[in-house]
Amino acid sequence: MPAVRPFFGAYLERIRQEKIVSGLLRGMTKDGSERVWAYRNVRFEEAGKPAYVLGHAVDITERVRAEEALRETEARLRTVIANSPIVLFALDGEGVFTLSEGKGLE
Repeated sequence: MPAVRPFFGAYLERIRQEKIVSGLLRGMTKDGSERVWAYRNVRFEEAGKPAYVLGHAVDITERVRAEEALRETEARLRTVIANSPIVLFALDGEGVFTLSEGKGLE
């Protein structure tokens, strides 16, 4: 991927210095959708042999999307609550909040 090529040298230097490197990697699939991977790479060195890196990655795209949706929902709820003189809400059996701004309730 040409867009990430400039970062590869910095990654190699980091794995040389730190031995264990972990983080998030965002990439595009052939169909253009973005995927997010959590990775952890470990550098191994044995006397008389070239160093090598053992890498492990997990696709966490759905978790990241769920966290983003949760942050958006929380922001909307905070706005409703902050701008309402009275806030009523109910939690249904599915765990979904139903809000009423409470206007006209006295």
